[in-house]
Amino acid sequence: MYSHAPSFQDAVRLYGKYVPDLGAVKASIRIHGTGMVLTGSDFTMQLGTKNSLLFTLQGSIEKMFITDAFHKGIELTGTLTGKSTSQLSELLGNSETPDIGPLSGKLLITGDSNNLVIPQISLFAGRKNHLMLTAAGKIAEVPLRRRLSPRGVEIVLTVTARLAVMICQWCWVAEYLILDLY
Repeated sequence: MYSHAPSFQDAVRLYGKYVPDLGAVKASIRIHGTGMVLTGSDFTMQLGTKNSLLFTLQGSIEKMFITDAFHKGIELTGTLTGKSTSQLSELLGNSETPDIGPLSGKLLITGDSNNLVIPQISLFAGRKNHLMLTAAGKIAEVPLRRRLSPRGVEIVLTVTARLAVMICQWCWVAEYLILDLY
């Protein structure tokens, strides 16, 4: 099965959900089996373009139950790339995400249609003005059918910068705080 939509936002809006417009989406999956339980293999999805944010997912779904649209045994690997961290602004709902350089990331997703687990996630951003951010960790549970926040979030954030840049930034913060007190 193959599907394509020129706008991911328009495709998701059909389900009564709002997401930022991330560009075109292409997806395909090979479905096989008989009866009320099917298997999905060779799943691929591409969301966005090389000129904006680009998400890719690949993997499989062990069991897809036809009667209640419940999926079990989800196993996906994903990547994220972008030319600039400022491209995250729309995704994060923040118009002021600074441009510190390109970004890339990888993640592993497992679980079922009620709860996903992200046992591995890593994100690298920066290199502009000698500033680099790295985030790595895991998320124990991402509830899907309930309106709950993710649980068990363990992310380590590392910031690397040249000393002169850091000193200037700390001076600016100190100056801002001192002026704000008066």
